[in-house]
Amino acid sequence: MDVIQNGYPINIPIFDQQTLYASALVTINDKGYTKHYFEEGKRICSKIGSGKLRNINTLVDEFWDGYDKQQIYTEEGVTNTYKQCMGITPKIKTQDIYTNIIKKYEDQVNADEPVFYYHGDHLGSASYITEDNGNPTQQIVYLPFGEDWVDIKYNTSQFETPYKFNGKEKDEETSYNYYGARYYYDHLSIFLSVDPMSDKYPHLSPYAYCANNPIMLIDPNGEDVIIAGEDGSKYNYGKDKKYEGHDKFIKASIETLDKMNSTDEGKKVLSDLIGSEGIYNITNGKDEEGTGSFVGNKNEKGGTLNMNGNLSLNSLSHELFHSYQHEHVQGGASIFNELEAYSFAFDVTLDYDISTNFMSNTHSGAGTYKLAIDPKTSSGKAYEDSFDKSNYMDTAVKLFQSQSTANNSGLYNKYPLRKNNQKNNLYNLKK
Repeated sequence: MDVIQNGYPINIPIFDQQTLYASALVTINDKGYTKHYFEEGKRICSKIGSGKLRNINTLVDEFWDGYDKQQIYTEEGVTNTYKQCMGITPKIKTQDIYTNIIKKYEDQVNADEPVFYYHGDHLGSASYITEDNGNPTQQIVYLPFGEDWVDIKYNTSQFETPYKFNGKEKDEETSYNYYGARYYYDHLSIFLSVDPMSDKYPHLSPYAYCANNPIMLIDPNGEDVIIAGEDGSKYNYGKDKKYEGHDKFIKASIETLDKMNSTDEGKKVLSDLIGSEGIYNITNGKDEEGTGSFVGNKNEKGGTLNMNGNLSLNSLSHELFHSYQHEHVQGGASIFNELEAYSFAFDVTLDYDISTNFMSNTHSGAGTYKLAIDPKTSSGKAYEDSFDKSNYMDTAVKLFQSQSTANNSGLYNKYPLRKNNQKNNLYNLKK
């Protein structure tokens, strides 16, 4: 509300909307109540309540003071905050939600319960809403940091979802997104309060959203190895319960990760990544050159594995070891890092084959990097013989580009032998 005081316009906020969060599954506001349904933490649909509520006259115990007094405390807190911070007094016009809304729904109010389904993107953002017959009711397109770009409503005025970017609730009065511990303002691309874990990220602004990487990341704190399915779903390996979805890429990734986790070396690396402060996403995508690869986040832990359709134990172990190198601040393209990743993947694949008595060509295929293009030459023989020595890395790194069959295509010709940050050996080939 705008008023004129002494010739100057003053905006006085009016609070006339309220929401009661009865639980994660039921929300109540001045229009009625809505039931929410989830699958593995992901909101899949909302249903408008019709009435016939039970036990609404049985009140829970007052946990520290009477409800009337709590209402007064809340209103006083809001009023004082506005007075002290902005020098204005807000107008509070909320109604008694129990008497005027909840009590009314003790009887049947609506003839049916309209259902609205969420169709999300890879970040969990609601992109498309449909009703129970499959007809669209709302379409939302976002700018990179979550600001609404397009928000179109179709065919109905019954439901407009407040659960938008990342599936988080967007407050209608303030346009702030509620993330639990903090509010996020997508218009400015920042959180409105300091990250309580900011001491772990001294290189980032404590107000930054997802380390300023909103396309790939969801949670700025992480501690996850996440598989991104081709159907838009996600699976948190090592933390989520048994996967019961139908995405083929997630199923194949879990199967390969389980094989890797059954070996001693593989389990060590996976445990380290699962306990990381960063998020490691496994996707079926490609890198800029159209191949599979690992791309680490700039100046922080976490990154993306682009598997490009290859989920063999050898290939996934190789890229996960690049993730491990990045985790230990030794990431970056180099011959040294490639040889470590090849060696790790070979040992994991061989150990798995031995443990399952599955002595196929799987492990021998993983070891082709140790073969010289022409073993009859002195350089080729020196390259192959180097792997029989405990200090094989020095010789192998120098000869890899010219001798290894893994570089037949010249893929690694532009790689430096070793970068300055790669000072320690994170893995040595088993003998």
